[in-house]
Amino acid sequence: SHYPTLAPPRALFTNPTLPPTLLRRIHTALMRETLDDSHAGEPAVFRLVEFVTEHICGWQREFVEELERQEDQAKANKKAASKLATQTHTQNQNKSIKMVDNEPLGRRQRQKLKATQKIYVNEEEEARQTQKLAMKQSARIAQTQQSNSIANTRLTRAEKEMEKQNRGKLDEEAEQAARAALGKALREGKSVE
Repeated sequence: SHYPTLAPPRALFTNPTLPPTLLRRIHTALMRETLDDSHAGEPAVFRLVEFVTEHICGWQREFVEELERQEDQAKANKKAASKLATQTHTQNQNKSIKMVDNEPLGRRQRQKLKATQKIYVNEEEEARQTQKLAMKQSARIAQTQQSNSIANTRLTRAEKEMEKQNRGKLDEEAEQAARAALGKALREGKSVE
């Protein structure tokens, strides 16, 4: 390598937490900075590190904003396609789509419209499935609550029975202790009192 005297440095910026698209943009900007001839013959490592630290927040912010714009655009496109699909679905349920707004459509446009209709149908099916899932889940919750209440009732009964048995044992032990004390007192010649 002829760095720093004859050739620009070779640099690579990596970060496992950043998306690959943003990493490529950062790397491209970094390479443009290394090819800057105004600093030829100088060590560039510190200058490049400073360059990246100064600009990385801005690059990331721009990238996030661009992603948000793309998501908004995709949502708008999906809404428009859904709206168009519902309109054409109600108008041409059993007919093949050949015209929109009295203008003939090409083969590719017809395919796109059919695809959006399929998406719309899938959304309806998805809504039905989520509703079924919610009903099943609520039934499971009710069944679990009922079985828990039965288990709690059984547990309460068992606890009461164990308390009764413990009281019985305590009473029996107290009675045995009283008999033993009475027997001992009578053997020693004392009276019942």
